Amino acid sequence: GGDASKAILDWLDGDLSRANANRTKTPFIVAISHRAIFSTSLHSTDGDVLLTRKLLTPLFDKYAVDLVFNGHDHEYERSKPLKAGNPPSGAPVVGSGTRYVICAGAGADPYAVGSAQVDYREKATAFGGNTPYL
Repeated sequence: GGDASKAILDWLDGDLSRANANRTKTPFIVAISHRAIFSTSLHSTDGDVLLTRKLLTPLFDKYAVDLVFNGHDHEYERSKPLKAGNPPSGAPVVGSGTRYVICAGAGADPYAVGSAQVDYREKATAFGGNTPYL
């Protein structure tokens, strides 16, 4: 919420604007952030996750970001195409927009896949010895 946050958001806004301005040269825009913006797993309702969703999702919508890779929750989860909801920190609007992928763990113990039924999730699976082909 301070000057550093504003500087980062201003930088991201400018960077995404430049990328989106020339889709011939930049046909796909892919973003990466640590916290899983649309997760149904262990950290799905953490305050910093909801704040990140509130701040970043409208920017991703504004510049038609194609794909966002996230981490933090030790699982695999992929969304349907999404846009920010109203409010942006709440549930997303499904149907068009950005796909969000969580692919995290890096050897750490896996988390259980979220059991909540949400209309925005396309695929979710826990990591482990029996992880199916995705």
